[in-house]
Amino acid sequence: MHDDDARVDVVDAPLPPLAAVCAVDVAAAVTSAAIIAPFITLVDKAVVQSAAGVATLSQALATSAKELITRPHVFVRRPEVALVAGVYASTYAAANLTDSICDRVYDEADTNSASKREVARFATTTATNMTASLLKDAAFAKLFGKAATGVAPPVPLTCYALFATRDCATIASAFTVPRALAPVLSGAMGMPPSEAQKIIQVASPIASQIVCTPIHLLALDVYNRPDATKGLSRFATVAKQSASTTLARMGRMAPAYGLGGITNTYLTLKGHDYLHDVAQRKAEDALREETRRQAEEHARQGKGADKLRRTQSTVSPKKTITRKQSFTM
Repeated sequence: MHDDDARVDVVDAPLPPLAAVCAVDVAAAVTSAAIIAPFITLVDKAVVQSAAGVATLSQALATSAKELITRPHVFVRRPEVALVAGVYASTYAAANLTDSICDRVYDEADTNSASKREVARFATTTATNMTASLLKDAAFAKLFGKAATGVAPPVPLTCYALFATRDCATIASAFTVPRALAPVLSGAMGMPPSEAQKIIQVASPIASQIVCTPIHLLALDVYNRPDATKGLSRFATVAKQSASTTLARMGRMAPAYGLGGITNTYLTLKGHDYLHDVAQRKAEDALREETRRQAEEHARQGKGADKLRRTQSTVSPKKTITRKQSFTM
């Protein structure tokens, strides 16, 4: 048998330890959330204060922005920043961890694996985000609503229902609307479907604030004025604040859907690439050591290296992993 007839066994590169992958997922989520949380807190806090009549929206924004600029070390340690960071960190982590687990569970050869991954990702991120957002909004109402100067009453179920309705509308704008409108935009503008999908994916949640913001303000008004009996009074209050608040909440979508999602995706991919590189190097080192050991064994037995070369092993290239930008509200 000649060297040309040697058999090469390709050994799949081992996957990195799941614990290490999950650690990267969580670290990327926490880092991304920490970057955007101060800016989102500015808007969320100001909206609640404005709805409660504690300050105008512009005054509340200016006060918080001044502290963020002049005393950032104080601002970022405030509980409201931690609450916002918790919402986004938990949501990004849910998306990352779901993707990583699906990488291990679903076979790429399965034609239904993509749809299964989408369903799993949608379910975990939606459940996590809605739960965290409800808890955060209830806490903000107590911290910065009219009751902030005294003993804060419990948040009524009506408020939770309105917050949940708002989140459902936001989720629909992020998932359902883009799938429906992307083909329309692609056909009308003559652009690739993928580009149309990206544009709608960003524009739709921002535009949804035209509907979501009044619902948000109504929930805050129910908390701040529990004794109001006339529906017209509530709607008048909401209508008075809707225009400026809607613009502010549209602005907060940029960090959440832009900077936060992009940063989370980038850090996750970089971390996973590093772990796969480490796993592949270890596998290659192990193969080289095994080849050396076999050569020594053959030498002791008086056999030539030619026979050893006939059966060789190599590590296959690492698996390429792709991630979609993480969704959050």
